[in-house]
Amino acid sequence: MRTCGTVIVTLLMILTRVQGQVIISEIMYNPPEPGQDTLEYIEVYNPGSTAVNLEGWYFTAGPVFTFPDFVLPPGAFAIVCKNTIYFEQIFGPLPTFQWTSGALSNNGTTITLQNPGGDWVTSVTYASSPPWPGGLANGNGASINLCDPAGPQDDPTNWQTSRTSTGIFHYGQEILANPLDNAQCQFASEFGLVLTGIFDAQPSNVGARGIEIYARKDIPDLSIYGVGSANNGGGSNGVEFGFPAMAVDSGTFL
Repeated sequence: MRTCGTVIVTLLMILTRVQGQVIISEIMYNPPEPGQDTLEYIEVYNPGSTAVNLEGWYFTAGPVFTFPDFVLPPGAFAIVCKNTIYFEQIFGPLPTFQWTSGALSNNGTTITLQNPGGDWVTSVTYASSPPWPGGLANGNGASINLCDPAGPQDDPTNWQTSRTSTGIFHYGQEILANPLDNAQCQFASEFGLVLTGIFDAQPSNVGARGIEIYARKDIPDLSIYGVGSANNGGGSNGVEFGFPAMAVDSGTFL
């Protein structure tokens, strides 16, 4: 009987911890500003069914910050940023906390959150280079968003550059972010075009090279799409080929 009781108690403890789980859901690690990067922030999210009191929870890697007495309701977000005054000047009067010291690395780092008992709650090790989303997120105005809260947080394929337009321009770059809101990730099934083939026949560096593209749906104007490439694991230099202005039917290969 003692063994059964121990098993039941252990299961209850595990279930309680899962229900009270808090995750990191958005990171602005390199905002478009020289110097201090005062617009940096971390968003945390409660995907569970019960409220979580974050009092005493703290970051052990990345910025230095310990939460005050604060209850995070189920389905709610909280922002921890480098400078609350500056953050609210950009995004408006949102409920935010300011970290004590430290910063987010522009090249990538580990952000770890622990509870008052020292138990690991969540962590993310992001980077500014592939396979992590870079480009717009690396000094060009965008944050990165966790797409599936139930998925692995340390999987770079579960993160995308924010696509949410704020209409706010900072040092010549539009801020693309959605603090305290759900991520607006776009998945392959939503794209009009998908890459279906690559051929690179190059004996002695001479031969045919190209790609095959498939239209998943009717596209009235193909010119809204372009093709870019990355060499030797580097990032794309942007659009290198633009399609002509023409209509394409669903099911067409290009």
